[in-house]
Amino acid sequence: MVAPGTKETFRQMSQDGADISSPEAMPAGGWGIRGWLSAIWTSFKSAIDLISGAVNVIDYSHHEMHSGSHYFIKTFLVDTGGSGSTSYFAFTTPNTSTRAHARALIAPDVDTEVNIYEGSVITGGTPVAGVNNDRESSNVAGLISVAAPVHTTPGALVWAARTGGGKNPVGVSPGFNYEIIAATDTVYVFEIIKRTTADLVVDIDFWWYEHTPKTA
Repeated sequence: MVAPGTKETFRQMSQDGADISSPEAMPAGGWGIRGWLSAIWTSFKSAIDLISGAVNVIDYSHHEMHSGSHYFIKTFLVDTGGSGSTSYFAFTTPNTSTRAHARALIAPDVDTEVNIYEGSVITGGTPVAGVNNDRESSNVAGLISVAAPVHTTPGALVWAARTGGGKNPVGVSPGFNYEIIAATDTVYVFEIIKRTTADLVVDIDFWWYEHTPKTA
């Protein structure tokens, strides 16, 4: 059986064909399986390092940096209060279809308890602006962060740890390679409680990207 508009049979087309010049479409001069394989190879070849032959790839989080949708906050806090003194850091996710994929690393230098609450209620606090990893991007984070809010309603406890000395940092750790895909329009609170009378210095790394899931 001859394929419409050609002198080739369907079987011949599946075995033969012609190379194409575009990796995304079948332009004039390309047809059949060979044409589509040529398109795939042309696209794949662009990701190969010419010296080593290695395929160059980046993880999705890094991809979001290049898209201007990856942000970070790097700060620290000092607590000179007594044992049981508590500090708070909170963030609120946007009320949109965009989801915040977040990670954090909390590193205290003395005995400290760290709790993360979801669905909290807070008031006040000092705004802490997220910094875009792409320093030429004009995108602004939809997630809003504040330091030292008043934590009026705890919400649900979703994560807890106790550590100290700075040797075993705690948090939603990149060392375990997982992240929280935060719920939309929701307040999350980091509760940092001293469990010693010594002064506390805690290093805070918080980073995330904002992504709108595909619906189809």
